[in-house]
Amino acid sequence: MVTHVVSDQVRIPNVIVMVGLPARGKTYISKKLCRYLNWIGIKTRVFNVGEYRRTEANAADAVHGANASFFSPNNAAALKVRNESARRAMNDMADCLKSGSCSVAIFDATNTTRERRKTIDEFCKENWLRCFFIESICDDEKIIDSNITDVKVNSPDYKGLMSAEQAKEDFMKRIENYKLQYEPIDEVDDNVLSFIKHGQSEYNAMGRLGGDSPLTIEGEKYAEALSEFFEKEKIADLRVWCSQKVRAAQTAKKLKPAFHTEYWKALDEIDAGICEGLTYDDIQQRYPKQAEDRARDKYHYRYPSGESYEDVVSRLEPVIMELERQANVLVVSHQAVLRCILAYFYDRTLDELPYIDIGLHSLVKLTPRAYHCDSTVYQYDVGKGEQ
Repeated sequence: MVTHVVSDQVRIPNVIVMVGLPARGKTYISKKLCRYLNWIGIKTRVFNVGEYRRTEANAADAVHGANASFFSPNNAAALKVRNESARRAMNDMADCLKSGSCSVAIFDATNTTRERRKTIDEFCKENWLRCFFIESICDDEKIIDSNITDVKVNSPDYKGLMSAEQAKEDFMKRIENYKLQYEPIDEVDDNVLSFIKHGQSEYNAMGRLGGDSPLTIEGEKYAEALSEFFEKEKIADLRVWCSQKVRAAQTAKKLKPAFHTEYWKALDEIDAGICEGLTYDDIQQRYPKQAEDRARDKYHYRYPSGESYEDVVSRLEPVIMELERQANVLVVSHQAVLRCILAYFYDRTLDELPYIDIGLHSLVKLTPRAYHCDSTVYQYDVGKGEQ
């Protein structure tokens, strides 16, 4: 489990430096890590040296960014461009951290030599930045080939400049050039380097917050439709993660017994404290100051004796960690909880999180891609009895 840390607890700006040969998943890790840290409230930004290098090269000579010879250790002119690109990225990174625009910076590049890593480490020390390194090692040829085919051949270095086959061949040569100078991190030599929503419940029908009410007749119909949907989909090894609330458990109960169901208290709806069981009109009349505070800052607002969205994000951290490790998972939960989970996968800001639209009787299908998730929303019309 990762302990929840809010942004003002990051006292010393942190730099995470990626290390590894091309097509080993460094950018994938960088984007995932950035998305996660932003989701828990730590302002994070990725500085990709490749993007700086592409703007450094002469726009009229764009092939500089594509030809494998540009990455040869014997190409002095290209090496100068690459070093200047890295320096620009480091300077922007330091400016971002010092200004408070971000608390964590991820330096995304190969950084395959000890000399380069020493330069980065010294730069961080000079600027009072805490620095540590993550090396991505992958020797599985199938994964490497998939990374090249799915991501690299469509990168700005190649797109529109050559065919996919030519791009793949050139990128393989680029990897070989990096291998000539690759020095893996060594303990001795590098010792200086430090989501579906439940069916309609009785409280939903009355517009009341929280509680633990059972499903209405409409909610039961949705649960039946959900079961039929997954029987038709025939998803292999589907795991069901469900809130411990009655309405969520009733929704999941209709699914085939063959599905493995786990009940997580962390997936329970946001605790509305003294406002549990009230409508929003009730809150406005009884607790006008609370209604005003909530409208002003919905993410950080905490119900008296209850929770805030920020609290929900904190308790969902282990859920997110496990979701990242799983294959096919169906999450049966509640509006606030699903907003927090979807905000992570959609890479939404904390200000946007409380306003993500999640309709009643809806199913959101997320399909992970290299650097994002594809999303498909299925809405069940209870009145018509169809999707």
